[in-house]
Amino acid sequence: MSGISKPVVMIGTGAIGCFTGCHWAASGMNIKLLGRSKSINDLKRDGLRFTGNTNLSVAPDAIQVTDDVRCLENAHAIILAIKSTALAQTIQDIRQYAPVGIPIVSLLNGLAPVRDLQKALPEFPIVAGMVPYNVAWKNTDHLHRSSAGNVALERCEFTEKLASFADETDAVVHLYDDLRPIQYGKLLLNLINPVNALSGMALHKQMSKRGYRLIYAAALEEALHIYKAAGVEYQKTGPFPPALIVRMLRLPDILFNHTALRLQKIDKATLTSMASDYQAHKPTEIATINGEIIHLASAIGLDAPVNKALIRLIETAQTKHWPRYDALELAQAIGLKA
Repeated sequence: MSGISKPVVMIGTGAIGCFTGCHWAASGMNIKLLGRSKSINDLKRDGLRFTGNTNLSVAPDAIQVTDDVRCLENAHAIILAIKSTALAQTIQDIRQYAPVGIPIVSLLNGLAPVRDLQKALPEFPIVAGMVPYNVAWKNTDHLHRSSAGNVALERCEFTEKLASFADETDAVVHLYDDLRPIQYGKLLLNLINPVNALSGMALHKQMSKRGYRLIYAAALEEALHIYKAAGVEYQKTGPFPPALIVRMLRLPDILFNHTALRLQKIDKATLTSMASDYQAHKPTEIATINGEIIHLASAIGLDAPVNKALIRLIETAQTKHWPRYDALELAQAIGLKA
């Protein structure tokens, strides 16, 4: 990156970290991926190839990778592409090793991680970011992007330089003076995540079934009511306005599946990131997604029973052997009428 000799450290070698990091590195950006030993070893052995509106292939020796957190000592900037469940440990690592004052860009889901970073690391400029598309592992050396969009980042000196490099890649960056309306818009789409996780189905199949769509519609309608009461401004991040999505979700299967579902062009094997974590019996990001709706509701003295029930089901899943629900069972567990 022009004018930057030290590496930009991308913390996180999951799907988003590898997709954005490798594409930006291929454009000439000096970037180093910091992750777990197993994923680093896979990258060093196999490299990576990407599909889904991109055909980039990266050889093993073309990726700067490490599992040594001390690489933060020489970082020009840090980009976080981790799950929110790993944020507390990452904050400790940054405190211990990173030069004070370097920019930290958060690509984490939701709005809470930026608030947590600002509170925990007041001596660092925290820059909000958002990745709108889904990226999933097909194999240890193959990542597939199954939806469209551009990375959105708050504008600052560092992100302006990053965007100039990313403009030549398949991980284009758009800059905004205030990212919160886009983050709130993306949050509405992410409310599908726990429904997808609890269904045990690929997203396309789950969305083809009206019973599951009615649950998502209830969570989305509840969130829109809270947004309005709290004065939250949001920007749609998909092809349809959220209020229209609520009505579309309630259509009979024969209408929805032949119109809206086709227009969304969801890859038939796609899982949401929460569903992937749920199936792997890992902690999920439910607290930063549906939990944000609870946070907003509590601040203005309202309740959010649908989103609260979805959180409860996800958080208690471990004690119940990670159950899967059919649509009727899930509606009943949430307290919705069939």
